[in-house]
Amino acid sequence: MREVINTPSAPSSQLYSQAVKAGQYVYVSGLVGIDTSTGNLAGATIQEQTRQALANCEAILHVAGAALDDVVEVGVLLTNPTGFEGMNKEYAMWFPAEPPTRYVAKLGVEIPNVLVSIRLTAFGPERITSARSDACPPLRHGGRTCPTSQPIAAAAWPIRSRTHCARRASGLGLVWLPRLSGGTHP
Repeated sequence: MREVINTPSAPSSQLYSQAVKAGQYVYVSGLVGIDTSTGNLAGATIQEQTRQALANCEAILHVAGAALDDVVEVGVLLTNPTGFEGMNKEYAMWFPAEPPTRYVAKLGVEIPNVLVSIRLTAFGPERITSARSDACPPLRHGGRTCPTSQPIAAAAWPIRSRTHCARRASGLGLVWLPRLSGGTHP
């Protein structure tokens, strides 16, 4: 079964789907470092654009019921090969251990001020086969990890973590919990 995945938390176009889910696979389109809150590139450096492109990919994965831990392949396209070292520095923060397979190539088209485009393929257990209706808001890079059992506003906490969050309703409001071992959610 093929399902198109869309979220307002990542750049989109009428020319492509942000992602397509097919069975236990999620195929995320090549995304650039546009911050959807401003509609502009996240910055002028390769690190800033890599960070935002990966945050955009992570937001789409989340809507599809997947996480960065489920990524099996990453494709990186650089406008200028000299950006490789800077991209690698930021990329390593997102995949610090047991990274997915990856290829890096030169971006074939010139898009003003765009330095990097990143695409992903994720594979995971049954939880990917149906997107959760109670999905958390998209995760954002902020250099912080998820707070444990602390009520917070749904979209107010900037998160950058390989720990996938699950949201559950409680008498206290929204409570963020770290991903449980085995990939299950509360």
